[in-house]
Amino acid sequence: MLLEHLLFWPAIGFGAGVIFASFFEWALHKYFMHRPFMGWQYPFQGHAVVHHHVFKADHTYHLIHEHDKKTIPMAWWNGPAIVAIGMIPVLALALPFGRLDLAIGALISFIGYFA
Repeated sequence: MLLEHLLFWPAIGFGAGVIFASFFEWALHKYFMHRPFMGWQYPFQGHAVVHHHVFKADHTYHLIHEHDKKTIPMAWWNGPAIVAIGMIPVLALALPFGRLDLAIGALISFIGYFA
């Protein structure tokens, strides 16, 4: 029983979290970062307008000029916000079944994935 709570369900949550994080990142990228969403401009402005102005799908895809490094990272709070938003459906599925250990595994995978 102890191994089930410490290893099995967190491992299932971790594996499912990695898969979910991949689809979640794709959806964020497609629907929020490449077009304004219901008037919300922040992710679109920061990613599509500013970031892709410097980094395009050609030889400029990789860092060429050292001063462009500042256009790569997100704001400090974006990572925790993405993790928190991604955890909403995980918690909605795990908590009614009393599987906090599953949610912890998913949380660990999200932190690693989006770090």
